[in-house]
Amino acid sequence: TNVDLSKLINLESLDGFYGNQITSIDLSKLVNLKSLSGFGNNLITSVDFSNLTKLTELGDYYSGAFNNNQITSLDLSNLVNLKILSGFSSNSLSTLKLGNMPNLTYINGFNNNELTGTLDLTNMSNLQRIGSWKTLSNTKLEVVKLPNSVKYIDNYAFRDNSYLTLIEIDNTEGAISGAPWGASNATIKYLR
Repeated sequence: TNVDLSKLINLESLDGFYGNQITSIDLSKLVNLKSLSGFGNNLITSVDFSNLTKLTELGDYYSGAFNNNQITSLDLSNLVNLKILSGFSSNSLSTLKLGNMPNLTYINGFNNNELTGTLDLTNMSNLQRIGSWKTLSNTKLEVVKLPNSVKYIDNYAFRDNSYLTLIEIDNTEGAISGAPWGASNATIKYLR
């Protein structure tokens, strides 16, 4: 099932396509979109976000944007106005390109994916909160780097992630309570 939204160029908010067996969605004409959520439990394999430069919310604090789909690669590097990023759990993500997101304050919902290597969030100078339960659990990430702006990390943000061996935080020890946030194999390295 395809969804044609091409005539909705003035649309600012889009939500509510959960569980409809959607296989593709073209967002390229939705240049005024500010909020996008509710495409979970579909069959979507890729999404092009490159024209959504006004987007401030991709998912929200309670529900995800594209949970339980079949997305393998995600490029969010043009989303410089994004404040909330949530909801790509249980896809097949092996590539995640975030770029510089100076307005991002909250990230959540990337668990149960195939992400590997290092996730560097240090370009997100206003990032304050790392999700809710299991934000980055069940991935193959080995290193996560966090900026000094982070004030809260959920107690289980990195749970069930046996590959994660290092969480690097540009802050002083004890600045964020609850370490190691479910990452039982990880060393926490404070850079200040």
